[in-house]
Formats: sequence, structure tokens, C-alpha cells
Amino acid sequence: MNILSYSSKNKIIVVVLSLISTGSAAIMVSGIKQRMIKENKYTGGFRPKFGYDVDDNGYLVPCEKEQSIIRSMKILRKKGNSYKKIAEVVTKSTRKKFAQSWVFNILKRENKIPPNEAIIRHNICNVELQPSICDV
Repeated sequence: MNILSYSSKNKIIVVVLSLISTGSAAIMVSGIKQRMIKENKYTGGFRPKFGYDVDDNGYLVPCEKEQSIIRSMKILRKKGNSYKKIAEVVTKSTRKKFAQSWVFNILKRENKIPPNEAIIRHNICNVELQPSICDV
């Protein structure tokens, strides 16, 4: 039967059921994405999060070069520097443009590292920092 031949009640029911099924599909996708985040897997997109690379199995692994930049951002922020000042310092030291909003989002994200990354975070944060970047 064609949807045009349904009565108005049936049309409403069909629309509601299609909305429900679409919503449940979105919930299912959201659940899968949350599981992938907890498992520290790459969830797609143009490139992985700044500070990470993707290994052959699809897991996020720390990129040491970018992690050292993130560590310097954290140190500068703990010293009381503004996001704008951190962006300027990191841009100057890396010769790569870092927007103030990007610095804010990176630091916000790094403070929300999932619990299963605690060991990785411990290992990354115990690496010696470059004194030239952090002396601001």
C-alpha cells in the first residue's frame, strides 16, 4: 500500500513510528560511540584528536611530539597564563598557528581523560619538559 492511500490517523502513526525508529537508531549509534571512547578507540573524523595517533587496530596512542606541546600548555595554564597568552607562546615556539579556542578545547579535553588512560597519562606526564617553552 502507498502512504498516500492511508487515512490521516494512519499517516500520523507511520510518521511517529518512523521518528521512533530513527531515534532508537541514533541512541544505538551513540551507545556504540560511547563504548569506543571508553575503549580508547578512534571514533572517526578528519584526523585523530590533537596529541594522539591511531595504531593499526584503531586505538588512539599518544603522539609524543604533540603531547609535549599539551604538557607545556598545562604548565603555562597552571602558572596562571591566559588561553590567549598560551596560544601566542605555543604558536611562537612551534611555528604552527594555535587559536585561543583550540588551546581551551585541548586543555578541557585533557582534563577529562577516561580512566583507562590513567597509565598512559602517568607515563606521558613524567617525561622531561622542554624548558624553553615553559619559561614564561
